[in-house]
Amino acid sequence: MPASRTLPVLRFALGIWVLLLAPYVRAQTSFTDPAFPAVKATFTRNSVAQPAIIYDVVRQADGKYIIGGNFTAINGIAASRLARLEPDGTLDAAYTAVCRANGTVTSLALQPDGRLLVGGVFTELGGTERAYLGRLETSGVPDASFTPYTAPPNTGGEGVNKLLVQPDGQVLVCGRLNLRGAGFPEQYLTRLNGKDGHYDPSFQFTLPTPDTSPKTIALQPDGRVLVGGYGPSYRQAILLMRLHPNGTADNTFALVKSSFTSELNALAVDGAGRIYAGGMFNSNGPGNTFLRRYLPDGTLDTSFSYPIGGQTSVIYVQTLAVQPNGRLLVGHMVAERLMANGSLDTSFLSGINGAIQRYLVQPDGAIMVAGSFRAGPGATDAVSLVRVLDTNVLRVHTSVADARTTAWPVPTHDVLHLQLDAASGPQRVQLLDMLGKAIRTIEQPTAALSLPVVGLASGTYQLQIKYAKAGQVSRRIVLE
Repeated sequence: MPASRTLPVLRFALGIWVLLLAPYVRAQTSFTDPAFPAVKATFTRNSVAQPAIIYDVVRQADGKYIIGGNFTAINGIAASRLARLEPDGTLDAAYTAVCRANGTVTSLALQPDGRLLVGGVFTELGGTERAYLGRLETSGVPDASFTPYTAPPNTGGEGVNKLLVQPDGQVLVCGRLNLRGAGFPEQYLTRLNGKDGHYDPSFQFTLPTPDTSPKTIALQPDGRVLVGGYGPSYRQAILLMRLHPNGTADNTFALVKSSFTSELNALAVDGAGRIYAGGMFNSNGPGNTFLRRYLPDGTLDTSFSYPIGGQTSVIYVQTLAVQPNGRLLVGHMVAERLMANGSLDTSFLSGINGAIQRYLVQPDGAIMVAGSFRAGPGATDAVSLVRVLDTNVLRVHTSVADARTTAWPVPTHDVLHLQLDAASGPQRVQLLDMLGKAIRTIEQPTAALSLPVVGLASGTYQLQIKYAKAGQVSRRIVLE
């Protein structure tokens, strides 16, 4: 066909396609990203490749993704429980070849310098003996400077459930394993030094009842720690509690208790400080069986009504994530999104069905969905990772956040004072030297804060503020 006629024909075909899909486009504003083909994870058993699960995904500053799970191949290429993907979803072969684990990887956490914390149920990481917990360099090889004590698996322990990096760089480890040293009983929640992985004795967490087993954790912006747990049958356990930054119980928070088999798998905090808790509740009293919202003091928020539940349903919420617009992503046997009152958001992509294990909301509003599922109506093959584009998440333009970000005094001597744009969701503050090396880093900063600069050499520095809704804002700082 002559080139002069090709474009009109394509335009006509596209117009017909848009008209046919118009009802669906109006109903749903999210769709899988065609520039990121679905990632298929498999596990080979008896020479047969079976669908595998991606349990966690993190995104590096350069846009690459690191995934962990129980897989032995990604898109047919060998990858042992860990892999790195390029921004378009293709496998980073060099990194993946050296970052292998010999058992399931359940949790990942990036440190500010780009090194990766890896937790799970394994005894080797990158070919080096590491039980349950280790750290990788930015190249994917094991970091020999990170040496937490971990008792050998044959002495007990169940591995790591959740890893979190605190704003001060310390590492919270939730699971059942001994990180204190020989002769100590297993711990369920421990804090480690973020530099070398050694046990931090200043974190004073104790189990509130003998039958409480922490399963997941979440950080509040003020540094306090939310703990979600598991309670066995016919025994009283604490399902949800809050800790001070030093690990002691926050007695201003109303404990959520259970006297029958219950478990919390996921926690999330919204911009108003309200707490979403997902899992399976069998405690007496009001509230949904699988998902509840609590006010900042721990009391049940009765204005939130999740439409799915009941003792005959078994969905076990596995993951939660709050988007910048306040809507809640919920993952169980389907991927769904809720409005602020708990009602289903029908504009969210339907047809992602299976086992949803993790959401990752990117600064640009895109959503990574990890697990093992069928991605879309009519799909028959299981995939393990997709990227969803969402036009319902509005970003604050960078210029708005830039105008609302101030730093003073300039020149600076001892302390640099900052006022950030709270509405844009500040995520990280970094002070860089002229070589690009991070000199000071604050994760999850408050809107108003002070950055000590005593002892730094005089000269010019760059201040970088990362916002969830507006990307990065920079300032030139002069120290005298």
